Amino acid sequence: MTLLAQHQILARLTAGEIFARGTFREANIRGAGYDLRVADDLLTVKDRSVPEGTSFGDELRLPKGEVAWVSVVERFRMPWDMAANIGVRFRFAQKGLLVFTGLLVDPGFGQQKDQAGNWDPQSSERLQLFIANIGDQDPIAIRLGEEGDRVLSLQFFEIDEPEIKRKAGGPPREQIPDEKLAVFSQVRELEQLESKHYEESQALFRDLRQDLLANRREIDTATQTSDKIVVFGVFLVVITLIGVIVTILLQAVSSKDSRAISQFINDVDVDGLDATVVIVAALLATSGLIAFIAFTIGQCITARMNKDRTLLDDSDE
Repeated sequence: MTLLAQHQILARLTAGEIFARGTFREANIRGAGYDLRVADDLLTVKDRSVPEGTSFGDELRLPKGEVAWVSVVERFRMPWDMAANIGVRFRFAQKGLLVFTGLLVDPGFGQQKDQAGNWDPQSSERLQLFIANIGDQDPIAIRLGEEGDRVLSLQFFEIDEPEIKRKAGGPPREQIPDEKLAVFSQVRELEQLESKHYEESQALFRDLRQDLLANRREIDTATQTSDKIVVFGVFLVVITLIGVIVTILLQAVSSKDSRAISQFINDVDVDGLDATVVIVAALLATSGLIAFIAFTIGQCITARMNKDRTLLDDSDE
């Protein structure tokens, strides 16, 4: 199997092989291949079908997700000792154009057997194929006809002529069922629906997050208020206790029981100290202890408030 170079392809074309005379362009011959053009007839797109011999127009604009059934300009008459590979040109492939066709042009494509058993070229045998826009470009524009864009590329190979020859190809199909053209458009609709649902779920998630943060702020505010009330209550109890102790001690000093208290002080060997001094010292010690307990409780509450505030700030981020 030998890949044909530019001069070999031109020699075959000049001899009336590969394509019918008048249907190819010498400028489309490459170093080791030939570029095919899309015809302006035998073309079907969504809601429109053009038969052979009727022009679709100068340009096909294929929207994103849409499929078209197209034909090439060149009329094939492949010799029996040659086959070809089909590929899409990179210029259109990078735009997202996908081509659905057989990968091989068979030997003898475009020839038919006459009544005497001889194989003769047909008057019009063209490749037909699906093209789809699966990229991000919307739409992909393709110029049609004799001066149209070179969309496909062929590479030709010389092969051994087959011993058993069979007809390749068939009559052109002028219409394609709509369901065959709707595959990628349905996929696009599904993608749009999925994107819509995703955006809706993200919006719902953001709303729930905002509600959660608002609830946390309300809880934090309520917690701070309740903590302040607790602190205030603790200090109020402390002051009340100190007041009660002071009242009791003053009443004891001013009453007739002060002698008994002084006697008690003397019994515990607190010599040289006045009974009032001892009472005041006991009062201060008791008040200090109560104040220390109240201060400790207040510090614990403040630490908890600061921790809750830090957690709330982290959740906001």
